[in-house]
Amino acid sequence: MIPPTGDGFWATVELLVHAIPDARGDRFSDDIEDWLETVASKVEVIRERKRRVNPQDDQDLYPGYRPIIDCSFSNPPVRSKLEMLMGSNVVRLTDRRYMLKLMARIRQDYENRQQSRIEERKKNELMRTKMMILNRLIPVQEAPVEIRRYPLFQLYLYCDAIIEEKRKKRSPKQIKIAQSLYRNLYPHTETEEKLGTEETEVYMKRVHVNGSPELVPLTAEELAEVKREEEAESDIVNGYMLTQEEYDRLHYETAAIKDLREAQNVEDMYARAHEILGILYSYVDDGKYKKPLKEESSASSPEGQEHVDEPETAQSTTQD
Repeated sequence: MIPPTGDGFWATVELLVHAIPDARGDRFSDDIEDWLETVASKVEVIRERKRRVNPQDDQDLYPGYRPIIDCSFSNPPVRSKLEMLMGSNVVRLTDRRYMLKLMARIRQDYENRQQSRIEERKKNELMRTKMMILNRLIPVQEAPVEIRRYPLFQLYLYCDAIIEEKRKKRSPKQIKIAQSLYRNLYPHTETEEKLGTEETEVYMKRVHVNGSPELVPLTAEELAEVKREEEAESDIVNGYMLTQEEYDRLHYETAAIKDLREAQNVEDMYARAHEILGILYSYVDDGKYKKPLKEESSASSPEGQEHVDEPETAQSTTQD
């Protein structure tokens, strides 16, 4: 005997139905099912009527119950999106199951669109690589494995292998010769002379020791100086560098400039610069460079006596 799935009236009905012998089950099974459907429809209609008459009774079903609020959006993209996801543009704002289902479908739709974008980008990148290989911008040997499996690229690899094999047959064989035998077979005079000079060339200098001259090897600093002078001479001979006379002719300096460079103190430097440049006050307004000391000296001089301006160096001496 099958245990009842519910309690109350429906449990009793199930017990009655399952208690009937199997021999009579075929006689009354259709009638019992019709009666049960009729009773269930009537009960549902009664509950719906009560719910419409007394909407407050719905709160007694479970604590925290709130009536379902339906709304629809007027934005066409949102309406079409809701119809595509849920089959209707009506949203149940207070229905938790509906909102969870909507959220899951939105996430699934986003993942599907993202996956489709990734696949489309992979396809575009694959086509771009194929075109670069066909245009010989990328060698077939460096192509990805999934692209090299294509029949056309397999043909490319086969043709490249044949060409490489024929090229190897045409190229002469290179025989490796030892360095000592190579020098004997192919002597080079310049190389031999250079090696000989490099091995035997030693820089020496003459030094007087106890009145007798002797040759002594140069130190590292002296050898570097000699090398530097030789490089300068070779540069002058090859035309990479100017001689001192040519440099002086191009970079001309008068004797006054040379004396200015040799000045040892500030007074000499200013005096020689004054001789070179001359008095520049005549090109500017004279009033800007009049000194009050000159005015006082001109005022204190007696009438009829000529006042002669002394040089600036003399004024500074008298003030001191």
